[in-house]
Amino acid sequence: MRRWSCLPLAPLWGLVGRRGVSGDDRSADSSAFLSDDEALHGELASMLETEGHAAPLDIMQQHPLEVAAMGSSTSTIFLEKLARPPARFDLLTNSFVYKWQTKAALARKVSGPMREWAAELKYRTGVHMELEPTFPERISEDAAAGDGSEGGAYESADDVDITVYLFGSERGIFNCHKLMEAAIQQDPVYVRLGVFRRVPSSKEVEWLMLRRINREMRPPDIPPISLKLPGKWTLLYERYKEAAVRTLWEETGITVDPNHVFPTAQLYQTSPTYYWRVPVRYFVAEVPHDVRVEGPQVVPTQYMRNWDGRLLRQSPDPIDRAWAQLADPITGCAWMKAPMIDELQKPLRGGMYMATRYTPPPYSNLQEVVGLGDGDQEMRGTETEASHPPA
Repeated sequence: MRRWSCLPLAPLWGLVGRRGVSGDDRSADSSAFLSDDEALHGELASMLETEGHAAPLDIMQQHPLEVAAMGSSTSTIFLEKLARPPARFDLLTNSFVYKWQTKAALARKVSGPMREWAAELKYRTGVHMELEPTFPERISEDAAAGDGSEGGAYESADDVDITVYLFGSERGIFNCHKLMEAAIQQDPVYVRLGVFRRVPSSKEVEWLMLRRINREMRPPDIPPISLKLPGKWTLLYERYKEAAVRTLWEETGITVDPNHVFPTAQLYQTSPTYYWRVPVRYFVAEVPHDVRVEGPQVVPTQYMRNWDGRLLRQSPDPIDRAWAQLADPITGCAWMKAPMIDELQKPLRGGMYMATRYTPPPYSNLQEVVGLGDGDQEMRGTETEASHPPA
């Protein structure tokens, strides 16, 4: 039974779903991960340069690792130097290698479901990161069924044992260790900022949607193309609302006043099968009906744009057909009403998609405007076959 938990900021919801039959079948080919990390560097460069997020190397003491407090009482991360890297990482042998034995609760904070934070650490320090389950047999369906796995199945995603490898220079790994400590304290998350506009002469509202092309090296539970509301993930030393406002601009070209951005919910999951998933924090904001949508501002090739409408209209996928009807091929964005979004997302993420994630808090005075209702009683105990993350 896959357990989902939902901690909205107003009101309290619960979300429970059946665990799908899936696992972490990501390739251990280091060359694929190296290539995929490079694909993120252009995006990270634009983010960091635009927002002025400089690597805080000035606050780091420049000491060799041997005398650094890598295992001190104030350190959460304890690194062990290896004489040589594991053979499967044969492309990374011209580096020093350190190992960190930890749990998924910490490891996912420095990696990310699609290596977002691992790529940021590499961009800042030059250190490449790999991680893998220490005991993969304890995550299998056989272990969950109690069929003989030594040590038994894990109770929660946070408990999954993870081995993290760091490859790089001594100084680079020292700096990376400091940033990893900061990332763990910050508790990085995915963010989503749902922006809506009022429909003239109607009480209805429309929500801005887009379709992001996901990375080739992705977990098995993430589709090749995601239908989503704007938002990405936090950077180091960035607050959740700051990240939501920043990524809204990066994906749509829209800028909103942070004072008019309201938190709505936080979703997280506990199934060991999906140990890489991170919490998602949701926000909502209203924009004028005539707001100018310019489309993706950072790496636009990672979004679905300039498609052939005839092909989409002939697609068996209802998302493609709806996209051909409503979306702007130039910007790659579409305005949709909540019932349609719920219907399109239901096969992957269960019912009441919008109410679960984007019901505004009472103090925002937006609940009656968006008309999503009170998801408290409706969502508590809902079961779903969805095996995808709460994006």
